[in-house]
Amino acid sequence: MTTHPPSSYWRIIARRWWLILLLPLVTAAVIYILSTAAEVEYQAATRLQIVVVDSQEVALFSQTRFAGSAEQIQTVHDEFFDVLRLQSVARRTIAEAGLTLSPTDFIARIDSQHANDFITVSLYLPDPAQAQEALIAHVDNAIRTYRDIRSTPAQIVADFIGEQITDQAVKLADARRALQKFQLENEISDLDREILAYQDLRRSLRSDRARATVEAQRAESLAAEF
Repeated sequence: MTTHPPSSYWRIIARRWWLILLLPLVTAAVIYILSTAAEVEYQAATRLQIVVVDSQEVALFSQTRFAGSAEQIQTVHDEFFDVLRLQSVARRTIAEAGLTLSPTDFIARIDSQHANDFITVSLYLPDPAQAQEALIAHVDNAIRTYRDIRSTPAQIVADFIGEQITDQAVKLADARRALQKFQLENEISDLDREILAYQDLRRSLRSDRARATVEAQRAESLAAEF
Protein backbone atom coordinates (compact mmCIF):
# COMPACT_ATOMS: atom_id res chain seq x y z
CA MET A 1 0.00 0.00 0.00
CA THR A 2 1.43 3.38 -1.07
CA THR A 3 1.37 6.19 1.46
CA HIS A 4 1.53 9.86 0.52
CA PRO A 5 3.35 12.38 2.64
CA PRO A 6 1.35 15.36 3.94
CA SER A 7 3.26 17.66 1.64
CA SER A 8 1.63 16.03 -1.40
CA TYR A 9 -1.82 17.01 -0.12
CA TRP A 10 -0.71 20.55 0.38
CA ARG A 11 0.62 20.65 -3.17
CA ILE A 12 -2.81 19.49 -4.47
CA ILE A 13 -4.56 22.14 -2.40
CA ALA A 14 -2.14 24.77 -3.65
CA ARG A 15 -2.88 23.86 -7.26
CA ARG A 16 -6.69 23.72 -6.72
CA TRP A 17 -7.10 26.64 -4.33
CA TRP A 18 -9.33 28.47 -6.78
CA LEU A 19 -11.87 25.61 -6.71
CA ILE A 20 -12.05 25.79 -2.93
CA LEU A 21 -12.57 29.54 -3.11
CA LEU A 22 -15.09 29.28 -5.94
CA LEU A 23 -17.44 26.89 -4.10
CA PRO A 24 -18.59 29.31 -1.35
CA LEU A 25 -18.73 32.16 -3.87
CA VAL A 26 -21.03 30.16 -6.17
CA THR A 27 -23.19 29.12 -3.20
CA ALA A 28 -23.52 32.71 -2.03
CA ALA A 29 -24.36 33.88 -5.56
CA VAL A 30 -27.10 31.26 -5.95
CA ILE A 31 -28.61 32.18 -2.58
CA TYR A 32 -28.55 35.87 -3.50
CA ILE A 33 -30.17 35.29 -6.90
CA LEU A 34 -32.92 33.14 -5.41
CA SER A 35 -33.62 35.62 -2.63
CA THR A 36 -33.83 38.59 -5.01
CA ALA A 37 -35.96 36.68 -7.54
CA ALA A 38 -38.48 35.47 -4.93
CA GLU A 39 -41.50 37.70 -4.45
CA VAL A 40 -41.67 39.28 -1.01
CA GLU A 41 -44.93 38.49 0.77
CA TYR A 42 -46.37 40.13 3.84
CA GLN A 43 -48.49 38.42 6.43
CA ALA A 44 -51.63 40.01 7.79
CA ALA A 45 -53.24 38.27 10.76
CA THR A 46 -56.30 38.69 12.93
CA ARG A 47 -57.36 36.84 16.06
CA LEU A 48 -60.92 35.75 16.76
CA GLN A 49 -62.37 34.29 19.93
CA ILE A 50 -65.06 31.64 19.82
CA VAL A 51 -67.97 32.31 22.16
CA VAL A 52 -70.00 29.14 22.63
CA VAL A 53 -73.67 29.82 23.37
CA ASP A 54 -76.76 27.64 23.29
CA SER A 55 -76.60 24.86 20.72
CA GLN A 56 -79.61 26.33 18.90
CA GLU A 57 -77.96 29.71 18.56
CA VAL A 58 -75.12 30.86 16.35
CA ALA A 59 -71.54 30.57 17.55
CA LEU A 60 -70.31 34.16 17.38
CA PHE A 61 -66.94 35.81 17.74
CA SER A 62 -66.15 38.59 20.20
CA GLN A 63 -63.38 40.01 22.40
CA THR A 64 -65.06 38.82 25.61
CA ARG A 65 -63.72 35.65 27.17
CA PHE A 66 -66.28 32.93 27.66
CA ALA A 67 -65.61 29.41 28.89
CA GLY A 68 -67.13 26.83 26.60
CA SER A 69 -67.07 23.19 25.73
CA ALA A 70 -63.83 22.11 24.09
CA GLU A 71 -65.76 19.85 21.74
CA GLN A 72 -68.07 22.68 20.67
CA ILE A 73 -65.11 25.00 20.16
CA GLN A 74 -63.35 22.40 18.02
CA THR A 75 -66.51 21.94 15.96
CA VAL A 76 -66.83 25.69 15.39
CA HIS A 77 -63.19 25.91 14.35
CA ASP A 78 -63.50 23.02 11.90
CA GLU A 79 -66.65 24.49 10.35
CA PHE A 80 -65.19 28.00 10.16
CA PHE A 81 -62.02 26.55 8.63
CA ASP A 82 -64.14 25.20 5.77
CA VAL A 83 -66.09 28.44 5.37
CA LEU A 84 -62.85 30.44 5.06
CA ARG A 85 -61.96 28.27 2.08
CA LEU A 86 -65.28 28.37 0.25
CA GLN A 87 -64.93 29.46 -3.37
CA SER A 88 -68.01 31.69 -3.10
CA VAL A 89 -66.61 33.53 -0.07
CA ALA A 90 -63.22 33.93 -1.78
CA ARG A 91 -64.82 35.38 -4.91
CA ARG A 92 -66.74 37.92 -2.83
CA THR A 93 -63.56 39.01 -1.03
CA ILE A 94 -61.58 39.24 -4.28
CA ALA A 95 -64.25 41.50 -5.76
CA GLU A 96 -64.41 43.72 -2.66
CA ALA A 97 -60.62 44.03 -2.29
CA GLY A 98 -59.95 44.47 -6.01
CA LEU A 99 -57.52 41.54 -6.21
CA THR A 100 -56.42 39.89 -9.45
CA LEU A 101 -56.08 36.42 -7.93
CA SER A 102 -58.25 33.45 -8.74
CA PRO A 103 -60.33 32.00 -5.87
CA THR A 104 -58.03 28.96 -5.76
CA ASP A 105 -54.87 31.10 -5.51
CA PHE A 106 -56.47 33.32 -2.88
CA ILE A 107 -57.50 30.33 -0.76
CA ALA A 108 -53.96 28.94 -1.01
CA ARG A 109 -52.68 32.13 0.68
CA ILE A 110 -55.00 31.72 3.69
CA ASP A 111 -53.94 30.02 6.91
CA SER A 112 -55.82 29.49 10.16
CA GLN A 113 -54.60 28.21 13.51
CA HIS A 114 -56.67 27.06 16.48
CA ALA A 115 -55.47 27.48 20.07
CA ASN A 116 -57.89 27.03 22.97
CA ASP A 117 -60.93 29.17 22.15
CA PHE A 118 -59.07 31.44 19.70
CA ILE A 119 -58.73 31.26 15.92
CA THR A 120 -55.89 33.13 14.21
CA VAL A 121 -56.49 33.78 10.52
CA SER A 122 -53.57 34.84 8.30
CA LEU A 123 -53.30 36.03 4.70
CA TYR A 124 -50.12 36.39 2.63
CA LEU A 125 -49.94 39.03 -0.13
CA PRO A 126 -47.13 41.12 -1.70
CA ASP A 127 -48.69 44.39 -0.52
CA PRO A 128 -49.06 44.74 3.29
CA ALA A 129 -51.92 47.24 3.18
CA GLN A 130 -53.79 45.16 0.62
CA ALA A 131 -53.19 42.03 2.68
CA GLN A 132 -54.70 43.64 5.79
CA GLU A 133 -57.68 45.03 3.86
CA ALA A 134 -58.38 41.73 2.10
CA LEU A 135 -58.03 39.77 5.36
CA ILE A 136 -60.56 41.94 7.19
CA ALA A 137 -63.01 41.68 4.28
CA HIS A 138 -62.56 37.93 4.00
CA VAL A 139 -63.05 37.30 7.71
CA ASP A 140 -66.19 39.46 7.71
CA ASN A 141 -67.55 37.58 4.69
CA ALA A 142 -66.74 34.23 6.27
CA ILE A 143 -68.43 35.17 9.56
CA ARG A 144 -71.58 36.34 7.75
CA THR A 145 -71.66 33.18 5.67
CA TYR A 146 -71.09 30.99 8.73
CA ARG A 147 -73.80 32.84 10.66
CA ASP A 148 -76.25 32.32 7.80
CA ILE A 149 -75.43 28.62 7.64
CA ARG A 150 -75.83 28.08 11.38
CA SER A 151 -78.79 30.37 12.06
CA THR A 152 -81.18 29.47 9.25
CA PRO A 153 -81.75 25.69 9.32
CA ALA A 154 -85.51 26.25 9.45
CA GLN A 155 -85.33 28.51 6.41
CA ILE A 156 -83.31 25.89 4.57
CA VAL A 157 -85.95 23.27 5.37
CA ALA A 158 -88.72 25.66 4.34
CA ASP A 159 -86.96 26.38 1.05
CA PHE A 160 -86.56 22.66 0.44
CA ILE A 161 -90.24 21.99 1.16
CA GLY A 162 -91.22 24.92 -1.05
CA GLU A 163 -89.12 23.52 -3.89
CA GLN A 164 -90.75 20.12 -3.45
CA ILE A 165 -94.24 21.67 -3.46
CA THR A 166 -93.42 23.64 -6.60
CA ASP A 167 -92.04 20.53 -8.27
CA GLN A 168 -95.14 18.51 -7.38
CA ALA A 169 -97.40 21.33 -8.59
CA VAL A 170 -95.62 21.28 -11.95
CA LYS A 171 -96.04 17.49 -12.17
CA LEU A 172 -99.73 17.78 -11.26
CA ALA A 173 -100.27 20.42 -13.94
CA ASP A 174 -98.53 18.20 -16.50
CA ALA A 175 -100.74 15.26 -15.49
CA ARG A 176 -103.88 17.38 -15.82
CA ARG A 177 -102.83 18.56 -19.27
CA ALA A 178 -102.16 14.96 -20.31
CA LEU A 179 -105.60 13.95 -18.99
CA GLN A 180 -107.31 16.75 -20.87
CA LYS A 181 -105.49 15.78 -24.05
CA PHE A 182 -106.57 12.17 -23.58
CA GLN A 183 -110.20 13.21 -23.06
CA LEU A 184 -110.18 15.40 -26.16
CA GLU A 185 -108.55 12.75 -28.34
CA ASN A 186 -111.01 10.09 -27.19
CA GLU A 187 -114.04 12.40 -26.96
CA ILE A 188 -114.53 11.72 -23.27
CA SER A 189 -116.25 14.52 -21.41
CA ASP A 190 -116.66 12.87 -18.01
CA LEU A 191 -113.80 10.51 -17.27
CA ASP A 192 -115.24 9.29 -13.96
CA ARG A 193 -118.53 8.40 -15.62
CA GLU A 194 -116.70 6.67 -18.46
CA ILE A 195 -114.68 4.65 -15.98
CA LEU A 196 -117.85 3.59 -14.13
CA ALA A 197 -119.49 2.65 -17.43
CA TYR A 198 -116.45 0.62 -18.40
CA GLN A 199 -116.49 -1.16 -15.05
CA ASP A 200 -120.22 -1.90 -15.45
CA LEU A 201 -119.55 -3.25 -18.93
CA ARG A 202 -116.81 -5.53 -17.62
CA ARG A 203 -119.09 -6.85 -14.89
CA SER A 204 -121.86 -7.43 -17.43
CA LEU A 205 -119.51 -9.27 -19.80
CA ARG A 206 -118.24 -11.45 -16.97
CA SER A 207 -121.83 -12.26 -15.95
CA ASP A 208 -122.78 -13.10 -19.56
CA ARG A 209 -119.72 -15.29 -19.91
CA ALA A 210 -120.56 -17.11 -16.70
CA ARG A 211 -124.16 -17.73 -17.87
CA ALA A 212 -122.92 -18.89 -21.26
CA THR A 213 -120.52 -21.31 -19.59
CA VAL A 214 -123.30 -22.72 -17.41
CA GLU A 215 -125.60 -23.10 -20.42
CA ALA A 216 -122.85 -24.84 -22.40
CA GLN A 217 -122.18 -27.27 -19.56
CA ARG A 218 -125.93 -27.99 -19.22
CA ALA A 219 -126.24 -28.60 -22.95
CA GLU A 220 -123.31 -31.00 -22.85
CA SER A 221 -124.92 -32.87 -19.95
CA LEU A 222 -128.25 -33.20 -21.80
CA ALA A 223 -126.49 -34.37 -24.93
CA ALA A 224 -124.67 -37.03 -22.94
CA GLU A 225 -127.93 -38.32 -21.49
CA PHE A 226 -129.53 -38.81 -24.89
